[in-house]
Amino acid sequence: MVMLTPSEKAKERYTKSQEKEKKIEATILRHEAKKSKKMLKFTKDTGIEFGSSTANELRDRLFDTLSYEARFALGEIANIDEDIKSNHKKLQDQKQTTLKMYDQLSTWKKTEAVFDELPPIVLQFAEAYKQRCVSWLLEGAHHYGMAINRLREERKANPNMPFRDYTMKKAEVEKAFNADIRAVHGEYREDRMLAKAQEISEKNRISLLKMFAMRVKERCGTLVDAKGLRIGMNGELNGVVVGQKGAANVQTIAAGGYNIQCYHYRVLVQPIK
Repeated sequence: MVMLTPSEKAKERYTKSQEKEKKIEATILRHEAKKSKKMLKFTKDTGIEFGSSTANELRDRLFDTLSYEARFALGEIANIDEDIKSNHKKLQDQKQTTLKMYDQLSTWKKTEAVFDELPPIVLQFAEAYKQRCVSWLLEGAHHYGMAINRLREERKANPNMPFRDYTMKKAEVEKAFNADIRAVHGEYREDRMLAKAQEISEKNRISLLKMFAMRVKERCGTLVDAKGLRIGMNGELNGVVVGQKGAANVQTIAAGGYNIQCYHYRVLVQPIK
């Protein structure tokens, strides 16, 4: 399964939204052509011109003088008018969605442009963190599934267990596991579980890079030199960076890693005076 970057996903959503716009526009044109054809036939059959009147207005004004067939024809045209009106509303809503998708795409492109300026060692550090998150989520989902199965077996062995007791125990199990772990487990199929874990972990990777870039820029300005950074045996990124405003010590501290809190890093950047 190919894992798309957030920017690629945003572009895909933007493209799909544009395609929906085109489909709605094509539907409107199709309805308008159908309406025009039926109006011409009505005028040819009855000798009555529409002028500036709608089908409903014409039918209401001439109802008593029209044949059943003529009234039915006007009803069909009125229904097409409603379809056209409804699709114009859909088109406006879709245009707003497309605009929103474009804004999201622009935001991701700007974010990735910032990431492109980060040194390779930082990207390597973040990628390793992402893979660790994926493993943590999959392992957590496995343990969560086992805990739920044990609870179900307990209830099966004790059919007289009050439902209230079962739901309370189930709530305790859910409380013991992070919401992301439960979301991964909820996908059931292994390929979908992996895809969900990768999606969540990619967001974590992006957040880590944003945090690193923001804190370095706040403390020492635009990054100029990161040759002093090293990745330790435990995966932490530490060392010295140099920015336009001066140098700073960078320290990443690992935290979490249990069922409640995903393994993550605190990023500390202290200017060197």
